[in-house]
Amino acid sequence: MNNIEKKVEFWQELWENLINNFLKKSYGLVIYNPHILIDDIISEIEENDFRNQDNRNYFRSKINYYLKNDTIIQEKLKSQFKILVK
Repeated sequence: MNNIEKKVEFWQELWENLINNFLKKSYGLVIYNPHILIDDIISEIEENDFRNQDNRNYFRSKINYYLKNDTIIQEKLKSQFKILVK
């Protein structure tokens, strides 16, 4: 087994271990991202007409989080995300 194959095998085993244990521990993985947030907001609008105040507050807090902490949002999508807060 050459060096590249060893590295590939290592990463495959690591990935399988992380995924197999995902429900047991998160290992600090954050799967939620701005794309999923927007998709969730669209679903909320389509299914519940965005009437649930708790959901609106949750989405607003997540939007604000990404506005403050996501470099891509800050550099490329800041104005669009600010509109979402309103």
